[in-house]
Amino acid sequence: MDLNKLLKSGIVLTIAILFNFRLVAQETITFTWDTFGGKFELYGTANKEFTIDWGDSIIETKTPNGGFIEHIYATPGEYTVIITDSTGDCLFNFFSFSEKFNFLISRLNLTGCSVLQTLYCYNGLLEELDLSGCPELTTLGCAFNQINKLDLSGCPKFEHLACYFNHLQKLNLTGCSNLQSIICWNNQLQLSDLFAASLLIKDPNKREFGKQNLSPQTAILGEELFSEQSVFNGIFTNYSVIKNDSPAPESDYTVIDGKLIFNAVGKYTVTMTNDAIVSYEFSPAKVIVVITVEKGMSIADPKINNLTVYPNPATKEIHVKLNSSKPTNYSIYNTAGQSVLHGRLQEETTINVESLSKGIYYINSDGKENTTVSFIKK
Repeated sequence: MDLNKLLKSGIVLTIAILFNFRLVAQETITFTWDTFGGKFELYGTANKEFTIDWGDSIIETKTPNGGFIEHIYATPGEYTVIITDSTGDCLFNFFSFSEKFNFLISRLNLTGCSVLQTLYCYNGLLEELDLSGCPELTTLGCAFNQINKLDLSGCPKFEHLACYFNHLQKLNLTGCSNLQSIICWNNQLQLSDLFAASLLIKDPNKREFGKQNLSPQTAILGEELFSEQSVFNGIFTNYSVIKNDSPAPESDYTVIDGKLIFNAVGKYTVTMTNDAIVSYEFSPAKVIVVITVEKGMSIADPKINNLTVYPNPATKEIHVKLNSSKPTNYSIYNTAGQSVLHGRLQEETTINVESLSKGIYYINSDGKENTTVSFIKK
């Protein structure tokens, strides 16, 4: 059976958490229970006696005999379940929740389940999932939750991940050299996360990166956006910029070394792709974000300012036209507020900016009408 299809369909225990582990004297499971009622279920196959401390002052001795062990939590809160087996070899193959429970749990900590191999936790409200100290973990299906970060760096044997429809903003796969498949569309991952995963998975048909929807952003004119990596294997990120349901005018934005800078105010939808990140053909990798660009408080309205700067962006020099016949002083500042150039402005002045590093700068005149205008050095 195709494991990818199995993970994607969610047919196997869509309302349960499943894993195999062998108790070594004691196993601890911590979770947050968000409301009243609900049934906790542990499925055991071993015909051996063990003790369960349910974390709510109730301790029981059980023998599973291949059936479910159930417990009702009457009060919301954080609980730690401790399972102790005197022989150290009691094998459980399901750790499952009833449907009601699964929709109420927000945090699950399986730290130290040292032989945990497979975990499914679909269709819940999980926000935090801690799998540190699970070196035997190979498969995780956690789709349709609210998880915002996932760290699998402590799982060197990890092979298959299905985490679609979450809120993932960061995915750490460091050390997962055996990774064979990933399905992660409809999250909030950056291109750098997708690229890192692509390097681990040899078969591009097993990489289902799909669409990633970042949280909406607000920017000011001239601000450099997306500080993360923008060049992968020597290939620059491509930006598709839409404004008012049509391609934005090229004069509205500038791309410098793979970084996006807006030159005009408005609401934009930006789609980022990179040809170095190869995904399954029906689930291509793309990162989408809606950006509202506003005028910074210190930037003059071009319609009323007394400075005109061109070309913008510039490489070697800028031409400054002063809308006044009276000379005035000027200073050029970087984004840290440091003055990097200064001098005297005439009605028309050429300023050499070749020595400046690439980036955003502000030129300010201190005449009767103080004016600041931004420009970009390429």
